[in-house]
Amino acid sequence: MVFIDETAVKTSLTRLSGRTPIDERPYCIAPFGNWGTQTFIAGLTQDSLIASWVIKGAMNRPEFGTCIET
Repeated sequence: MVFIDETAVKTSLTRLSGRTPIDERPYCIAPFGNWGTQTFIAGLTQDSLIASWVIKGAMNRPEFGTCIET
């Protein structure tokens, strides 16, 4: 039995400003360096993680079909 799991990261939710002590600059790096969504899909079995795949954007029907076929 294989359980298919999907999770996503939205990089547009990264903070663009912050608070620091006086005379110091805030410093932060945005993940992946671009603004958008990346989705991680993997098959989980009882003892391992198989068929991991990262796609740009949200999951849709054609990509789900490709994931199931492969």
